[in-house]
Amino acid sequence: MAELYQSYLNGKKIFIRNKKLTSGNKLASFDYPFQNKRYNQYLGVKPKEFTLEIVIFNDDLNNPLNYEAKKREIILELEKQQPCILIDSFDGEQTLDIADWRTTEEISSLGKCVLEVDFKEGTKNIYPVIANISKENILSKKTEFSNLQNNNIAKNLNSVSKFKQGFKSLKSKTNKLINGINNQVDKVRAVSENINQITSFITDFQTNINSILIVPDQLAGSVTGLINSLTNLTTNPLDSIFILKSLFGFGSDDKQSNIETINNTKINENNNLLNFSIQSLALANCYEVISDIEFKNLDELEYYQNILDTQYLNIVNNQSFDIFNSQSIDNKENVNNDIFKSLGSIKQSSNQLMNQIAITLPDVEDRNVDENLPLTIFLYNNYKNLDYEKDLINLNKLENTAFLNEKIKVLI
Repeated sequence: MAELYQSYLNGKKIFIRNKKLTSGNKLASFDYPFQNKRYNQYLGVKPKEFTLEIVIFNDDLNNPLNYEAKKREIILELEKQQPCILIDSFDGEQTLDIADWRTTEEISSLGKCVLEVDFKEGTKNIYPVIANISKENILSKKTEFSNLQNNNIAKNLNSVSKFKQGFKSLKSKTNKLINGINNQVDKVRAVSENINQITSFITDFQTNINSILIVPDQLAGSVTGLINSLTNLTTNPLDSIFILKSLFGFGSDDKQSNIETINNTKINENNNLLNFSIQSLALANCYEVISDIEFKNLDELEYYQNILDTQYLNIVNNQSFDIFNSQSIDNKENVNNDIFKSLGSIKQSSNQLMNQIAITLPDVEDRNVDENLPLTIFLYNNYKNLDYEKDLINLNKLENTAFLNEKIKVLI
């Protein structure tokens, strides 16, 4: 059989008719609603998968049982549920995992079958985490993003130095940002040196606001500096998340004029530019801060991660942001394209770091319990100690630990 290639599966001789390779790129696709647009984010290369057609036949005419013995020998190798060593003429030696297989036997060709086997590349028994992802990596990307946004505001803000109506509108929007942050800072009950610095920064911003507004470079630096300063508000990162999250909908209540004039257009453009910059800067800083939270369980991590990822999609799908209004990403101005890619890169790195943290956290599940069972007995029955007492009290918002309800959330 000249069309067959002699190969080896775990040292057992086999004959391969052909070998098919499947691979490609891992893509996360984001479709814009009601638009013929899609953004694809590259997440690496898929592991290779192979499909082999192995032909098993009787090569010993003096032994009719030779075919069945050979078929059984190969199938036993496939059923070992462990990686195998495949040596063939196409790729040399490979260590692969065995997935599915199928046999085809025909009445017209007794003593012969085609065994189709699916192989997959795999790794050792380790968690599939991304190497070299750290908070420093995210901080570096956020700094790059902040610089891009700073340049974007400075470059694209319509000047209001000789535009009274525009100056009034821009001052109103800037004061809304400052007062909003100031009110949120007041709600943080902790006292820290960083809060005092932010309060001082806000005071200087308000004192010099008239001169800052007429110089786009100064306004850009003040806005980005103010939002970036919120990442180290107190020793509790949730305080920073609390204030930054309050900016996610900034500008959503803007009242834009329906009368199309040059002045109204310039005001609307400035509003959209600042709305996008403030919302995306707040999100980028949240992606940095989230890694500092000491999550108690997987549910907590997923709760905050979902909040950030939802905001990311809100920004992407917001048609009022000019950055997303062109027909394709490739046609956008370079600065806008770079901003969008930079924000996506921060999101990707943050989610990879969260995946690394997630594997160290206990999961949460609902469990039925005997009515009137005390929490301490439940803990000893399930954990052999009281280590998770406070966690379960907080998780279930228990006011009375002497008698549990019929169902309780537990850590596993």
